[in-house]
Amino acid sequence: MSREAIPPKKADMVHYGYRFVRRVGPDGSPLLEQVPLTLEDLLHPLHTVDYRYHSEEHVDDICYLRPAIKKHLGPSMMRFSEHRIAWDDAESLVHASDISVFKGPKERRRPGSTYFVESEGAEPVLIIEIVSPDSRINEVVHKVPEYHRAQVPLYVIVDTRYRKGVRVSAEFIAYRYAEKEYQRFYPDEQGRLWIEPLQIYLKIVGVQVQCFTWRENETFAESEAARVAEVAARLKAEEQARVATEAQKAAEKRIRELERLLREMQTDSARPTQPAGNDI
Repeated sequence: MSREAIPPKKADMVHYGYRFVRRVGPDGSPLLEQVPLTLEDLLHPLHTVDYRYHSEEHVDDICYLRPAIKKHLGPSMMRFSEHRIAWDDAESLVHASDISVFKGPKERRRPGSTYFVESEGAEPVLIIEIVSPDSRINEVVHKVPEYHRAQVPLYVIVDTRYRKGVRVSAEFIAYRYAEKEYQRFYPDEQGRLWIEPLQIYLKIVGVQVQCFTWRENETFAESEAARVAEVAARLKAEEQARVATEAQKAAEKRIRELERLLREMQTDSARPTQPAGNDI
């Protein structure tokens, strides 16, 4: 039987997002109903396929941080982005952080759309959350004790402010784990937040978060550009060396051919000529 989708009222959908839920219609046919997400759904996602609404700046931050953080992962570290994280096998505490970093076995025991920290024998390293104004209470209030309960060593919040739908400012709220409760730590005089496990700085540039390498004032984008230029130069040198080698081989082959022809000519010239016979 065909499966139809029942859209909710537009006003219900546009706030946080939605998910599809299977229902049975009055005639017994299967239906997919679009159910609007709640703040609790954003805080503790029960499903792995939720459709969240984000601002353009939020998306830009996530798209930037994914490769930037991945580039600086240490041994046995892995990075997830908006991936469902179950802190125990019973799923008593579940989140879907914007950026999460763990240390543990690369080969997962339970592959899939949920990362089970307990089953994988992993340890949290870092959580980064980009605040959405309409769900700010989740990041700055509710998740603080919950990430502490999960013993996340570093929890960094990019606290954003919007005016008329446009981001106008951003600042860090950063926590370092202590036994009783999180302790705040702050950017240095240059506005840089040091992330010890990854050996990088985070900094707000304009209204966007950027990742800096250990070299002062070198952003991830700049270091990537330098890396790309270095790779391009190496490839160019390798190509030039390859062309030169092929040209040398061709020249050597031509020389060997000429030497062969010269030897044949010398052999022919040294061969005695047959005396001419007398006509009878």
